[in-house]
Amino acid sequence: MSLLPLVLLTLSILVQPVTVDRSPDDAPVVGNVTLADAQGLHIQRSADMKTVVVPWYELRDQAPPAYATRAMQAWQAHDRVKRGDISGAMPLYVSLGKEYLWEQGPQSMDVCAGLVRCYVASGRRVLAIEPMLAWFEAESLPGAEDASTPEQLDDQLRIRSDLPPVFLHIADDSISDPDPRSSGRTRLIHAYFATVLVEPEEKPELLEHIQILKREYKARDPGLIFLEQMVFAQAHTDRSARIAARDALLRRTESQHDTWIEVWARLGLGVSLIRDEDLHARDLGVVHLVHVIVRLPQIDPGLTMLAAEIAESYLHSTQRSAWGSKLMQDARMNLLGTRARPGTAGEQTQ
Repeated sequence: MSLLPLVLLTLSILVQPVTVDRSPDDAPVVGNVTLADAQGLHIQRSADMKTVVVPWYELRDQAPPAYATRAMQAWQAHDRVKRGDISGAMPLYVSLGKEYLWEQGPQSMDVCAGLVRCYVASGRRVLAIEPMLAWFEAESLPGAEDASTPEQLDDQLRIRSDLPPVFLHIADDSISDPDPRSSGRTRLIHAYFATVLVEPEEKPELLEHIQILKREYKARDPGLIFLEQMVFAQAHTDRSARIAARDALLRRTESQHDTWIEVWARLGLGVSLIRDEDLHARDLGVVHLVHVIVRLPQIDPGLTMLAAEIAESYLHSTQRSAWGSKLMQDARMNLLGTRARPGTAGEQTQ
């Protein structure tokens, strides 16, 4: 079959004025399509002659034939994860990720955000790190203004509230290296997460690498400072550095009541303290985790369960399994009928 009719049809779409209906929150785009590529339709708006990119996940019924299958897959993945159908969305996003991860543009950013959401929801938090990093990298490049922003992204700290550098089950998942073209900020975030995940003998080299990256990056970045406190409290090889990071996290629990920042800080304190040599310190770590389970379950149900799992694992290892089981039961009861509040990631930060 000749490809000429298909090519001619596609070209006709690219030269005719169009009206593209977007999501209910966005006004339709009216203008001329100047390009169709992997990221979507590039449209020069009639109103101001500015070119915008409408990603394929918004173009289920409006894609040219050459991109119809891709647009349908992208729309299905986006729609399913939006409805909470994680098991239905994940295989679609995993397939799309083979092409879109570490690429520039709004469709790539949606694939990255969707993969993070799916991996976090399914408990495979380590696998969520790479698409998170790829999203941050794409955010700094042209075309990001046409992408939607995940509600889990804190506007001030520019980190995701649903993916702290705290892990219980790593299994066979491993953290992938960032794209060689990545910015200094992306490479620093990768190094922080890697420091928590690697074996003890590998930590000194990574901690030294972090200092090198910080000297190169130079900018004072509140989000990276918070990440560093979380990581150093758990994984720094110098006890004085761990204690200093704990103190910084404790101050956050006192100044950021009932926010995702308090949840993170108590998770970081909990994990750090239950690894301490002192028994009293280890039990104090459980107290911080209990704060998340009892006081703060509505902030992020996934992190509430993570706190309960960490506490249960520690209590089981210290022959207090009944207490651990009770905490898990309390966590489930507290979450019964509770959903994460929309917009919690955008609350006041410091």
